[in-house]
Formats: sequence, C-alpha cells, structure tokens
Amino acid sequence: MQAWLNTVLKRRYYDLLRIKYRCPAVSLDIAEDMSLSEKGFTDLEHSEEGEQIRRSLALQTEIYRNVLVRFYMCGESVRQIAEALSVSENTVKSRLDSGRKKVRKEFEAMEKYSEASYSPKSMWISCSGNCGTNDEPLSLVANDDIIAQNLLILAYDKPVTIPELSGAIGIAAAYIEPIVNRLISGELMKRTGDKVYTDFVIFTHEDRDSTSEDEERISSRIYKEVWKIIYEGIKELEQTDYYNFQSLHQKTDMKAYFALRTLLHTEYAVRDRLAGKIKWEDYPCRPNGGKWFAMGNICSEKPYRSKQYSVNGEYSDSFENITVYEYSSALNNFTSSDHQADLFYAVMKDSPDCLDMIDPKRLKLLDKLCENGYLVRTENGLRPDIPVLTESEFSELRKLSDKYAAVLSEKYGREYSEVIQGRGAKLPPHLKSVPGFIRHMWCANSMAVLIMTKAMEDGLFLQGLDHHILTAYIIKE
Repeated sequence: MQAWLNTVLKRRYYDLLRIKYRCPAVSLDIAEDMSLSEKGFTDLEHSEEGEQIRRSLALQTEIYRNVLVRFYMCGESVRQIAEALSVSENTVKSRLDSGRKKVRKEFEAMEKYSEASYSPKSMWISCSGNCGTNDEPLSLVANDDIIAQNLLILAYDKPVTIPELSGAIGIAAAYIEPIVNRLISGELMKRTGDKVYTDFVIFTHEDRDSTSEDEERISSRIYKEVWKIIYEGIKELEQTDYYNFQSLHQKTDMKAYFALRTLLHTEYAVRDRLAGKIKWEDYPCRPNGGKWFAMGNICSEKPYRSKQYSVNGEYSDSFENITVYEYSSALNNFTSSDHQADLFYAVMKDSPDCLDMIDPKRLKLLDKLCENGYLVRTENGLRPDIPVLTESEFSELRKLSDKYAAVLSEKYGREYSEVIQGRGAKLPPHLKSVPGFIRHMWCANSMAVLIMTKAMEDGLFLQGLDHHILTAYIIKE
C-alpha cells in the first residue's frame, strides 16, 4: 500500500509540474506582468525599464540570450524552442532559469548607475593662490577629462568607496583607481578609510546666480555716488609721472584697471570682514610649489544671469623679468590667453634670438594681439599698447587703488553686506577645508562690472573713446 501511494503521489506531482511549465510565462521576475501581446511588448520597448532589460539581455551569451528572447519577447513555448534549437525541453527550462538569474543580476547592477553613467556633467577648475610648476590644480583636470570631472562631482556630497564610484559611473574600478590616485596625489581628493571625497568647493548654477538680482538692484542704487569716489582716484592717478608716460590706449587701460581693481577690492574688503580673511602664509603649500585653494564650477546649459558681469580674479604670467597681469571679464572682447608673457618679452627686447625661442605656431598670436589692441605696429616694429610700468610704479598704482577701495568699503560696506552676509555655497558636512571667503566667492562678484557698465552707459567713464579693452594688462619689467 505504501509503495503504491508513493507512486501515485509522485505521478500526481509530476502532472502538476507539467501544468506549471505549460502556463504562459509573463515576466522575467523583474518586470511586472510583462504582457506577451504585441501591444504589451511595444509598450515595454519604449519604457525605461524595457531599455534596461534589453541592455541586460544584450550582455548575455548566445546560449541564454537565444532562449530568453524566443520565450519572453517572441512568445514561443518551451516545446517550440526545444524543437527549433534541437535540444530537450528540460534543457530549455534550465537555460531559462539560469538566464533569468543572470539578467536579474545585471539589472540590479544597473540600478547602482547614476546619471553620470549616461549623462555626464562637465566642470571647470579654478583656484585662489599660486599654481604649481605644472600649473596645478588646473592641469589635474583638463577641460575634456569628463571622467575625472564626474568622479569629483560624485565624491562631493559624501565620501564614497571606489566600487561605489565604479557602479555609479559605469566604468570598471581598474580604470578608475589610477585617476582617483592622481587626484589624491594632487590634493583635489582625500582618502578616509576605504572611502574618498572631493576636497574643495564645487559651485552650482544656483550658487553663481543666488545674489544676482540683489547685486543689480544695489548697483543701480549706488553706482553714481560710488563713481564720484572712483573719479577722485582717477584724477589722482592722472597726476602721476608713470600715467603721463603712457599712450592714449595705455592711459585708458590703466584707468580701466584702476577702476576695476578698486571696485573688486572693495568687495574683497567687505567679504573678508564678514566671512574671514586668510593670510597668504596660511594658504596650504601644495605639491610642485603651489599655494592654492581650488574651486570647481559645474557647467550648465542654462546661462546664469550674473555671467555677463562676472570677473575672474587677477592672473599673472611671468617670463624672465616680464610679468603680465590680467583681469578676465565679460568686458573683454578678446583675451590673450594664459602664458603670453614670453611674447611680450620678445616684443620688448626686439631681438631675433628671443623670437627664435618661441614656437612658430604661437607667433601667429602676435597678429591677433595687434588686432585686439594689445600690440601696435610702428615703423620700428611692434611695441606693447598696454601699460608698461616698473615694479615700483606698479606697486604705487596698487597702493592708490587700495586707498580708494578702503574708502568705498567703509562708506558702502552696508550695501555690499546685503549680498554677502548669510549667503555663499552650502558645503557638505564632512568638507572642512574650504575657507569662508572661498565659500562666498560668487557673492557680489558682479558688482564691479555692473557699476562700471552703468557708469559707461551714463557717459561717466571712457566717454567718446572707442576702446574695447576694458580690463587692463600691466607689464612689469
């Protein structure tokens, strides 16, 4: 009796299994109730989930991919697949089971991918301070180095492991590790335990535009009174010997430089009082002789309102005993780009030997510099058409600018405080190395150019002069 009952129950169980496997299969256990109808499959094709499933299927080997596609996508039965592939039905079932597990595993892995894996962001690096001998930190992340840029963005909000970065960006860890190690060596990233994080502030579109409306409003209110003080400084500048030694173009550049620098240092003075000032000796010493704080700016297709009035901090480039100083802003129709001090040196020395040292391809820039008013051609050859000062003269010019910046910062500190105090980029809780003045870098950044622009529109500045270089270059010899 016992043997007979066992046989009946086993056969009954086998019958149930046969019924189970003859039922229409409708999902991969990852997509909910996937219909085998033509309409249902079409809907899946155009869904995000369907795209991920198809991608998962595409990564499978042919032995599994073939039965999965036939069964789930084409609606063939196990028997039909077995006959088409000349294998047993049990083999088809086994491949379906293994294939489902592989697809599920791949599908779950895709859930870790962030937007950076299919829609990477771009970011440009700047710094406050002096770059290293190899132009660090700017050279550590090139403009076209999308992988490094997105690793820094992904590791900004919180420390992450290398596998987490790998999963988020969709690139094998073996390829990411050398990039991360390079960024750590260059001090753009730090390691804590088995995690890494980005060790500088990254500004967003919202950060850059957060105070633009207030800056426009306040600039419109105070620019006329501010310009009266700037004009007093320009009158004092016009009495100096080093000013009167210059040509008309050079004088205009010098006045523009004086005005822009004075207005910027007005902002800096108020910002330092509110956010804290870092002395030069307290800047961190970096590899290869650099002393800097890095800043990142995420690029955005949406233009930020303050862009047309923003200013990059003063940049200097030296070659031999020549230094070129630059304020880059939207007022420039052309910038000579970095590392042109050697060209100015060759022009001032007027020596064939000096020109021979320069790459012939870069000599083509001389025509561009002439076209945009930085150089002028004379009967005796090229000469600079931007202010040329000795080191002591340049120091006097800056002291004069500082004098009037101090007057403005005292008189209009309250107005500047309206766009600085309580503002600034919000930092992740773990990021402790960013000083206050860096965090507030974009606050009131537009006011200098806004005030200059409104003064020019009112005919208070550069009246009657068709001169498009509104941020001056100074050469020191």
